[in-house]
Amino acid sequence: MIRKRVFIVIVLIVIFGFTALCFIKILNKKENEIIKKANNNENKKVSVWAVYWDLDRVPKEVSELEKHIDNFCYFAAYYDNKNQLILPESTVKIFQYIEKKYDDKKWKNYLTVVNDKMIKDGVFSHKDTSLLYELFKSDESIKKNTNQIISLALLGGYDGIEIDYEAIKKDMQLWRLYEKFCSYLYKKSSEAGLQLRVLLEPSAPIEKLMLPEGPDYVIMCYNLHGPNTKPGPKADKEFIRKLVEKMSVIPGKKEFALATGGFDWDENGEVKAVTQLQAKEIIKEYNAETMRDDESCAIKFSYEDEKGKKHEVWYADMVTINCWIDIIEEYGSYGISIWRLGGNYYEEF
Repeated sequence: MIRKRVFIVIVLIVIFGFTALCFIKILNKKENEIIKKANNNENKKVSVWAVYWDLDRVPKEVSELEKHIDNFCYFAAYYDNKNQLILPESTVKIFQYIEKKYDDKKWKNYLTVVNDKMIKDGVFSHKDTSLLYELFKSDESIKKNTNQIISLALLGGYDGIEIDYEAIKKDMQLWRLYEKFCSYLYKKSSEAGLQLRVLLEPSAPIEKLMLPEGPDYVIMCYNLHGPNTKPGPKADKEFIRKLVEKMSVIPGKKEFALATGGFDWDENGEVKAVTQLQAKEIIKEYNAETMRDDESCAIKFSYEDEKGKKHEVWYADMVTINCWIDIIEEYGSYGISIWRLGGNYYEEF
């Protein structure tokens, strides 16, 4: 009887081990297939952003991505408490450095303008829609804002302007004013020899908008999960497909922005952003086991910190980005933007 039980246990262990081995092989096969597809994008051109608060690794990452860069967006000019544009000194310096080092570059340089308002030194109102109402309140205010945007771009030596006015959400009154502004800005920027990109959030009511033909429109394919949600990827395959289909009504050239990095959620509800580099450091420090999620191609892992708090991390690496590019290109040949330079490895791009 004992021998029979031992035999059964041995058989179960063998079956379990074989099943686990097969499962691991399936996971590895999926991972290898994703990486193999990533190699197909080695000649892909992308737009990239450099943000004024995180520029340390930008020179290194530009050197790694140089052959892929199509548009270089400098993020960002914002407004002071008198609605005058301010261009951070760090942005000016990185622009001058990149221009000098890559004087034979083929890409276009864009100045990004955001609806952030500096109330006083170091104190900001981010994604301020009250500011937008002030900027759009009359034909004269639209003209004034347009003129200062174009003047700043020309003075700085940029090839184009990128407008990133966010948090309009479902405010159709503000959208109507925004449409008017975009039309006027496109007319005047074209006259000045400047190209125009307009960013759209995934929540924008695109089907109800009457945006002018002419600018390049870029939709943010991220924010599916973040600081105000449960743990998960910044985007997944279904989310991206819906946004590609949503953008079909937009006139002219369309581009899709994909985000690197991710977030770290702890069991107490605290959430912090992590870059790919930071995520890899956490994995190494806590010896965490990673898994690539099939629905998003993102990497996820869990760990317990030195205080005993449990964490769940989701982030995108370059394999993830390439997976998302493949999904977008199922629908056609579109431009791709990468948010953002800083904290990334590009070996697999």
